[in-house]
Amino acid sequence: MPPRGIKTLSAPTKPYDLPSLAGRSLETVFSTQLNRSVSPCSTLTEPSGTADERLCFSVPWSGPAWHGVFALAMPLEFASEAAAQLFGRQPGESSPEELADVAAELCNMVAGRLSSELSQQGFAGLLQTPVVRSHRPEQAFASQGEHCRTDWTCGGHPLTLDIALFPSP
Repeated sequence: MPPRGIKTLSAPTKPYDLPSLAGRSLETVFSTQLNRSVSPCSTLTEPSGTADERLCFSVPWSGPAWHGVFALAMPLEFASEAAAQLFGRQPGESSPEELADVAAELCNMVAGRLSSELSQQGFAGLLQTPVVRSHRPEQAFASQGEHCRTDWTCGGHPLTLDIALFPSP
């Protein structure tokens, strides 16, 4: 029997609004950590730029009834601006490793907010270590569970937050 307050689901049910969870999580992290606002994009288009010009990190998440992945993609230029702000430098002064660290940490913080929001709705889960993504979650989990892609802008830079959730075996 699950702990009190934990919902276990045997079928893919969507008792939560993933786009709203995504928005609240991004807004909270970006406003508190970077003092920046995010705005939803009106159209879902593929971000411009090659994979070498974008950073994409994901954080696996698992719970008793659901598991999945939260992924955040951003342009290198945005990561450079965020790193400059966080490290007190000029854009372009951070190493590729520092840019990756900043992107991974932003992804991890957004994933933490998403996990907290899901837990508040009775869907407890644990986060794992952020990893570099070479593909997007819907490509990996296209035929299973729930997928939500949300596109955003922050300071004119396109950001994509993907949430892929599916029932645990």
